[in-house]
Amino acid sequence: MLFNCPKCGMPDLLADEVVFRYGNVVRYCKKCRNTLQKDRRVGRDRGNEHKIYQKNYHLTHKYGLTIEEFQTKLDEQSNVCAVCKQPNQTEKRLAVDHCHETNKIRDLLCYKCNGALGLVNDNIELLLKLIEYLKKHQIQVGT
Repeated sequence: MLFNCPKCGMPDLLADEVVFRYGNVVRYCKKCRNTLQKDRRVGRDRGNEHKIYQKNYHLTHKYGLTIEEFQTKLDEQSNVCAVCKQPNQTEKRLAVDHCHETNKIRDLLCYKCNGALGLVNDNIELLLKLIEYLKKHQIQVGT
């Protein structure tokens, strides 16, 4: 069966099906399909630039930090978490830790340390109770 490419209008016997979102099916000739795929790859590359823009926008509007200030803070911490002193293990950058009451920025933390603080709602008493609990149930090695 002969299909006409919707992009260039040329009839093509071996037109490939392209399934779009929401189930639309269109048959493009090989040349147009390759062009579409190339355009999508370029779009993904632009998407990475957009992600960087979004991260920088987030820093500025949520914390009032510029990317330069963030980088300075990161350099001051020698590119490690302020709590566990471990280098960042994920592709994500270190999290900006801040006081939720005053919005004052404290330091940059890895996601585990930042998450731990968040889970206890920065409650010192709860953290002390957790420490006591761990001490109580600590395995005694060599006794």
